[in-house]
Amino acid sequence: GYITHQTERTDDKTVMRRDRFRPRDWDVLGWKYSLLSSVGTAPFNHTISYIPARDEAEFKAFSAADKSFFRRWLDWTDTNAEVLRHLKPIIGPPMLGRVDGTAAITGNRGFVFVFNPNYRTMDGSFTLDTSIGLTTGAAGSRYVIKELHPHEGRLIGKPGSGVWSYGDVVKIAMPATEAVVLEISPAVPMTAAQVFNASGSVTVSSGVVTVTGVAGEPGTSVPLQILLPAGPPLIAPMRLVVNGRETPFRRQQNVVEATVTFDGRAF
Repeated sequence: GYITHQTERTDDKTVMRRDRFRPRDWDVLGWKYSLLSSVGTAPFNHTISYIPARDEAEFKAFSAADKSFFRRWLDWTDTNAEVLRHLKPIIGPPMLGRVDGTAAITGNRGFVFVFNPNYRTMDGSFTLDTSIGLTTGAAGSRYVIKELHPHEGRLIGKPGSGVWSYGDVVKIAMPATEAVVLEISPAVPMTAAQVFNASGSVTVSSGVVTVTGVAGEPGTSVPLQILLPAGPPLIAPMRLVVNGRETPFRRQQNVVEATVTFDGRAF
């Protein structure tokens, strides 16, 4: 439940300093992970150990967007308190060399938190069943997985279908030292095409599927999915245009898939 860290104030002579000793020590790279770790493991014991307030320059460098992020997730905890009462560990215990996580599900909807404390990309896997809190009577049910962090609003698609089913194993490619927050909810009948695995808007007209606003990390590739509304009349797409570029695709029933690579060099 401790968010960020409390800097040691004892100097090399074991004297507890009460002056300007180590005033600037904000965890620039790790504070979001720490905040989300508290939300996903101890939401009723938030203890903010340190914020950038002891040094004026550091305080001024803490942006309005960062302050908003911090407050939003504290407020999010309050808003979803009843769901978070069902929080439980999944995947396995936290340790180096593996990914861990928690889940809070009630009424067959809720949230999954996945944490990668390692300095390399690793996969995190969990199953859509009772192990995360879905009920046994949900067999055959279908679910939509939406990412809340770090890519807010992005839908995570099941390969070949987009929508997930009870019993499916969900594998998340976790960036190094990153926390991922997912929302699990029952799927509802679609009335319009939807984009999975990337941001973007989609329109379908005269056999042309047009996706705009697709963005991602430079030098990376994503398996872009477009789920078309099922049932007649289902227009067979003859072309796929992504951000103005004609893009090769494959189609399986009402799912259009393409590998999209973003310009630039991966860091």
